[in-house]
Amino acid sequence: MGLIQTRSEGTSQIPAGEKLRWEITSAEVDEGMHGPQAKMILQVIEGEFLGSVITDWSKLSRPRLDFVANLRNKNYTDDKIADILRQRGYKFDRIDEPEEELVVSEGGKLYKILVAMFDGDLSKVDQYSNIDDLLDGLVGRTFVAVTKNRGQDDKYTGITWDMIYTDPKGGAKDPEEDFDKIAW
Repeated sequence: MGLIQTRSEGTSQIPAGEKLRWEITSAEVDEGMHGPQAKMILQVIEGEFLGSVITDWSKLSRPRLDFVANLRNKNYTDDKIADILRQRGYKFDRIDEPEEELVVSEGGKLYKILVAMFDGDLSKVDQYSNIDDLLDGLVGRTFVAVTKNRGQDDKYTGITWDMIYTDPKGGAKDPEEDFDKIAW
């Protein structure tokens, strides 16, 4: 055994601070410690780390439940929270009842990935009927992002939420999109 402890199997050896082109090879909803997340498998598609793969997560929002948690953190009573929810038009039997609707939070990591992938035209997101369809639609698309050490004790490589960019060499590997771009 050498003097360098290697990371656990399945993690990437890409260092922090690398600006790389990524392709999403898999994307799905995953339940994390703090709620639902978009779990994405990202693969480097160019350069020194070509073929390297990382797993990265982006938080998904549950509008009512996240709002309830935020109000509880501000020490609102459940009765007051229920009043506020009704004033805002939420329909519910119990303020903590499970919520089916998942959405992308404006300004979050997945939102920034979408801005980059759709070159700022977020109206294209509306073609998807729900989060599962959206995540399926991201597979094969590309973007550029900077790596960051993440997790407890920086044990794995991820991407940083505030350094995500449009891929100048293309944003999709969807054959139908490429077909639509052919000048007839």
